[in-house]
Parts: sequence; structure tokens; C-alpha cells
Amino acid sequence: MTGLLTNEKVVRLNVKAETWEESIREAGALLENEKFISKEYIDKMVNIVKEYGPYIVVFENVALAHAQAGTGVFQTGASLITLHNPVVFGNPDNDPVSIVIALASVNHSNHLQFLRTIMDAFSKGAKEEILEASSEEKIIELFNQYSEENEDEEI
Repeated sequence: MTGLLTNEKVVRLNVKAETWEESIREAGALLENEKFISKEYIDKMVNIVKEYGPYIVVFENVALAHAQAGTGVFQTGASLITLHNPVVFGNPDNDPVSIVIALASVNHSNHLQFLRTIMDAFSKGAKEEILEASSEEKIIELFNQYSEENEDEEI
């Protein structure tokens, strides 16, 4: 599997979003612009939160937007945005959110591997490194490092 974040066009720092829905749409637009997903996939990521609540806020200040693997996905990838001002998703334990990751996988296996990489990265302190990063390239480098570490481990 290649790195989680493929190029600087899928990473943006200091994005202005007023609501959780806008933040998901901003992160999703980066993937849509790079032909990873369809607009319908972005709508599905938003609708999942509307239907199931803010369970996607997986760590303090971090939301992981996603929808069903394969549906509306042209290639596997992820985008990451940091927010100029944090937004509230409605998760009392982990709000407000400053980092939004949009994940798109063509199959369930890639989806699980990406989730594992993301969970591993954030459990090892990636949040602080991301919030302190001064460039998109630094964030890509950070996630590529975690992706390589996970490829070396047994599943």
C-alpha cells in the first residue's frame, strides 16, 4: 500500500469552516478535485454523521470522515485539513475538532489498513505534530512514516 496522503493537493492547513458539515465537505473536495471520489461520496460522508451521530470524532480534536468502501470511490486515498477555528460535531468527549481526515477506499481491506495507520499515528502523538506543522509536505512525510511502520508489522 502506498502512503496515506499521496500529495500536497490532498492536504490543506488553516481551512476556514463554520460547521462540522462544511469541514467534511472541505476535506472531501480535496479528494474529489484529485479524482479519488465522486461528489456523491462527500454527501454520503455527511449523511453518515447526520444518521449515526458524531462517532467519527475518533480522538480529541480529530474527525475521520468516511463512507462505505467502494461506493463512489475511484481510487483509495485520504485528505487532511486543519481548521482555522475548531468546529463542534456534537461529541462531548472529543469536541471541538481541529483536524478532519477524509478517507476513501476502493475495498474493505484498504479501508481497514488506512484506519489502522490513522489510529496508530494518533495514538503515538500525530495530533500535536500535525497541529504544529508549518507545511503540507511535513504532514505527508509524517503519515508516510506511519504507513511504512504499519506495512512492516504483521496484521
